[in-house]
Amino acid sequence: MYKIKKLNIKSFKFFKNTDPLLFNNKNILIYGENGSGKSTIYWALYTFFQSSIKEDDLEIKKYFTLDDDKNSLINIYEEDENNSKIELLLNDESGTHADKTFTISKSLINTNKDDSLIKKGCYTGDFISYKYLFRFFDFLHKEDIDLFKLFEYEIFHSIIVSTKSLAKWWDEILKLVELKPKPRANRSEFTSLTTKITQFNSFLQSLAPRITQLANEYLEKFSYQNLNISIEIEDGNYTTQRVFKKPKIKLNVELEKSSTDIIPIKKAQSFFNEAKLTAIALSIRFAITKIKHIDSSINILVLDDLLVSLDMSNREKFLSILLEDDLISRFQIIILTHDKAFYEKSRELFKFRDRTKWKYFEMYLDIDDQENIEQPFIKEYGEKYNNLTTAKQHFENKDYPACANYLRKEVEWQFDKYLQLDNLDEKIHLSKIKSNHDLIKKTGKLLKDIVNNLKCFDNLQSIPENQRIDKCTHFTTLLSASLDEAIEKIDNEFYLVEFENIRFILKNVLHPQSHNDLTRPLYKVELERALSYIEEFDRLITQYEESVE
Repeated sequence: MYKIKKLNIKSFKFFKNTDPLLFNNKNILIYGENGSGKSTIYWALYTFFQSSIKEDDLEIKKYFTLDDDKNSLINIYEEDENNSKIELLLNDESGTHADKTFTISKSLINTNKDDSLIKKGCYTGDFISYKYLFRFFDFLHKEDIDLFKLFEYEIFHSIIVSTKSLAKWWDEILKLVELKPKPRANRSEFTSLTTKITQFNSFLQSLAPRITQLANEYLEKFSYQNLNISIEIEDGNYTTQRVFKKPKIKLNVELEKSSTDIIPIKKAQSFFNEAKLTAIALSIRFAITKIKHIDSSINILVLDDLLVSLDMSNREKFLSILLEDDLISRFQIIILTHDKAFYEKSRELFKFRDRTKWKYFEMYLDIDDQENIEQPFIKEYGEKYNNLTTAKQHFENKDYPACANYLRKEVEWQFDKYLQLDNLDEKIHLSKIKSNHDLIKKTGKLLKDIVNNLKCFDNLQSIPENQRIDKCTHFTTLLSASLDEAIEKIDNEFYLVEFENIRFILKNVLHPQSHNDLTRPLYKVELERALSYIEEFDRLITQYEESVE
């Protein structure tokens, strides 16, 4: 399977002289603040893969032509259209084939030529944005949900039937409709049109039950087992009176209160909240992704700000689908979001579940000092850009409050990752619980003694009645001694200096500066000590991780 190794966007939409993005065959999670150019990545990839199914190069070149005001997507500060391009370097993970470079620009287009790799990616991959979700339920209360227009815009181009896409079938129908053929005077055109409409209806009718089945399976993964959806096709036709009626793709939703009590939901767009509507829309889209998957040469799934309407529970279920679904988990997934909280949570989940398969980027709005123009600033998340390094940079720049704030972020991150607690103050209470191997062995022996002493009571029935009181007293004495020894061991010896150091910097350095406590002055020496403690803590954690791998 081929995957994106490098994406190079030059003078396209918000990007001008931005450095190439090194994906290195990984799944990608990108946070972009509003206005940073995040969606440029989505539209660059979308335009790139769509170019492979354009038969006329002019349909691609128009995006890279300065004087085409209607269609040009060249960066507004670019004066030379020849500098505008989108370029992908693809790598064959199996190592069988050499890397391949594909480009679209005004002067070079090789995505729709002899090599069909990008076209395969267009048909099997998927691009889903928040606009898809918006259009899915953009109906008035009085309207029935008809998804035909949405399918026409989003879906038909990538579903292949009898060697050509549904979009092509539909275009052929529309061209014949424009002729308004008469049943007698234009019998050939009339027959061709009605035949194509019948075939198209048949294609949709065969598609509907497959979407229904798979979409309901995905709804269950969102834990909406009580919801059932179905896709119903209303055939299109062209009458002898030359009246053309488009097909309809109706969405029906039922709420199952019990096995015998099923309620049809007439107006799902008004009845359900955004979270349920989003889950329904995503379930249908994932079902279509599965249906149209015909080739594994290159599978790309690009998601742009999809989860704004989902609560955290549904977001986690959505991410689980990406990681666990038998098909989607094999795609190269690119997620773009402006929600920093979602980005942070997702990053931690991916690092825990699939840490070798993901890369992380952050995008911010920046100003080019030389040209004085807005541009994206993109940094790859990793050791080079972690909170500790950022804290050091602020320390060197004498911005001590910012340094303290990033140190706190690092402590939060370390404790959340390794101790799985939500509150830093609660985490510090674990400072007396440590992973000291010798002590754990000693404590384990004490616990075994306690268990053995407890087992003595199991044999009381076999002890003569006149001896039971004495035996119980003896067993209780042994048990009490074992418990006392274990408690003393835990109280006195479960002490980890590194945790206590973190407790110190939390109470005396990080809390005050993170909450603008002006009554506590921040001294340089305290921050130096805090940096040292956190670095040592980080070193110990890293050393432990390496020892267990």
